[in-house]
Amino acid sequence: MQGIGPMRPISLFLCISLGACAPPVATVETTGATIGALDRYRTFSFEGATTPPNGYHGTARGEDVVGIAEPLVADALGRRGLAHASQDGDLAVVVSVGRRVVDKTRPLSRTAVAVSGDRFETIQVPEGAVVIEAYDRRTHAQVWRGAATDEVDFDASKLDKARAVRTIDSIMARFPNR
Repeated sequence: MQGIGPMRPISLFLCISLGACAPPVATVETTGATIGALDRYRTFSFEGATTPPNGYHGTARGEDVVGIAEPLVADALGRRGLAHASQDGDLAVVVSVGRRVVDKTRPLSRTAVAVSGDRFETIQVPEGAVVIEAYDRRTHAQVWRGAATDEVDFDASKLDKARAVRTIDSIMARFPNR
């Protein structure tokens, strides 16, 4: 049993360096479309978002995220039997991106609890959102909506493309099959 202790740091190092232990994916929520409701749609096309998601502000990296999202969304919808039309598809797909600062409660360490008596503290954290919506082009009714939110680093010098791909894939995994 003595050999197990030293192996844990090595395993963790290998896990991190090889990327086998990816960080958790963002919180994803979806609403809308059932499989039967999608039967009438054959094509889709993208429309540009005119505003960030409700409650969020625009972000400098928003266009980069949309540029990553659209091919992934097109691929996911293609696998579900929808054809990409350059314009006026049966479904209008809108990808919007935004950021905001939210309050988050986190537990304090035992030492901090002993000193302050409080068990939790409220801190402000930056949060990003990616929202993918599909509308019936004819009626403008929303057919499906998928959204992901997670803590982000507003000050990072580069977009974490791998994280963006994982997030968008996790949203589109919930789009119903036809």
